[in-house]
Amino acid sequence: MAYDLSFALGRIAKATSLENEECFVSFWNVVAPLVFQVASVEGGDYMTRAINSPAGEMAQSLLSRLAVHTEKVPDWIWQALKVITDARTGSAHLAQVLLASRTQLLFNLDRYWTTENLIPLFSWKCHKYAAAAWVGYIWQFGVTADLWPFIKADFILALKNYDGLGPAAKSAASWFTAICINQPLWIEYETASAILKQFPGEARAAAAHVLLQRLEGALDESDSLWRERIGPWLNGAWPKSPKLRDSSASLYLALAALTKKDEFPAAVPVVLEIIGSGEMHLYVQHYEALFARHTAKHPTELMRLLAAMIGTGTRLYDKKLRVVLNGLGKACPACTESPEYRLIEEALRANSL
Repeated sequence: MAYDLSFALGRIAKATSLENEECFVSFWNVVAPLVFQVASVEGGDYMTRAINSPAGEMAQSLLSRLAVHTEKVPDWIWQALKVITDARTGSAHLAQVLLASRTQLLFNLDRYWTTENLIPLFSWKCHKYAAAAWVGYIWQFGVTADLWPFIKADFILALKNYDGLGPAAKSAASWFTAICINQPLWIEYETASAILKQFPGEARAAAAHVLLQRLEGALDESDSLWRERIGPWLNGAWPKSPKLRDSSASLYLALAALTKKDEFPAAVPVVLEIIGSGEMHLYVQHYEALFARHTAKHPTELMRLLAAMIGTGTRLYDKKLRVVLNGLGKACPACTESPEYRLIEEALRANSL
């Protein structure tokens, strides 16, 4: 019955006119206690369960009505939303997942209501289903300077509870990195470093991938972005322990340095302190223009970067790496005597390239 009533209510929410809204309100108030008493079905991630649950449909029906009121949100909606945030029975936390996904919207509409009723759901100390609330928030992530102080502490705890976020965890790592670069004063280097150290390898890879995407998207501003934001952040926050130099993160960090133009010579020493081996040789063709540029202008730095990417027993497949190495030898004859050049040469020969 809960399924039938809640999904019927969801359809009614989209079709009800303002003139007939009182009927919808009465129906919602009768159905809500019944639905939230229904035990949630375990298994699967919180977001999928929320979207497909009667409790989630109850929350969505309110959000649908919220969109109808473009001038002022009526009191009955805030009261109904509070029924959801206060509920601690059955499957109520699945409705809370969907409300959490609209945190920024609700904060913009009524800061006091949101900080008093919704934001406490994100507390790892006070709420059993804090992870569920964070999954919802991350699903439609958005944060302004006004909202940030209210969620900062629990967002950092969410990152430290990485495994509890399920499929949303990598997105959380990506948003963390975006905040660190876009709002460098919001998360201190020491705090960011502790988070990165605690992250599993996939999370550091997600963070490094965000840096690469930001730099590639910055186009002509890429060098200044590196010089003013990303380079200092890597130098101050990224862990330098060899044990944490995962191959995927190392690859993205190396490619991030490669995308630099005039800042490339300054970027290489920074990433060499934090990367291990990775399959950079597979990207020679994709970044052919950048390899050619740095071969001509910065052969020593490019050689050091390539050598750092080649680990013991690295399998090489692309013959274009041989072209790059030959070009480095011509641009910098003295480089052919360096340990880095010989390491790359030996790796190429070992793979018959």
